[in-house]
Amino acid sequence: AVIKGGWRKYIATPCHEIIIYMFDCGYSSLMGKPRQIAATSTIGLISCKNIMYKKNFFIKFITEDKEKGLEIYRDKIQASFSAFPDWMAPLVRNYTGSHLVLGDKGDKKGRDEGVGSSILVDTPSITAIAGGSPNISLVDEAPNIDIFQKTFTKI
Repeated sequence: AVIKGGWRKYIATPCHEIIIYMFDCGYSSLMGKPRQIAATSTIGLISCKNIMYKKNFFIKFITEDKEKGLEIYRDKIQASFSAFPDWMAPLVRNYTGSHLVLGDKGDKKGRDEGVGSSILVDTPSITAIAGGSPNISLVDEAPNIDIFQKTFTKI
C-alpha cells in the first residue's frame, strides 16, 4: 500500500527474511540478486539498523562509479534513515552527501547507540573493500568492476 509522500509500506517476503537473517548472523556472502525483489531496499534498511544501534559500526558501499553509488545511497539508505522518527534515530554528526556519520543522542547516560557509526559511499580501488576496516562492505554490480571481477573469479 502506498502511504503519504509516495512511500510504500515495507513488507518483508521470505527472500527478504533470508537476507535479513544472513546479515543479522554476520555471515559473509556473495549474492546474485534478481531485479525487482527490493533486495537493495532491504539491505539499505539493514544498514540503517546497524549504524543506528551498533556503536562504531562502519559500512562501506562500493559501486562501479560515484554517481550511481550516490543515487542508490540517497534512494535506499539515506531515504530510509530519514523516514525513522526523531525519537528513534541518533543525531547525525556529519553528512557530506557520500558519508553519513552518526553522533550521540545527547546527554542521556547509557543512550549512546550508533555513536561513531557511519556509512561511506566509495568507488572501486584495490583497498576499497578493506580500507578503514569496515564491519560490512557492500559491493553493487561487482561483475562490472574490473578489480573485483579479478578477485571474485579466484573464489
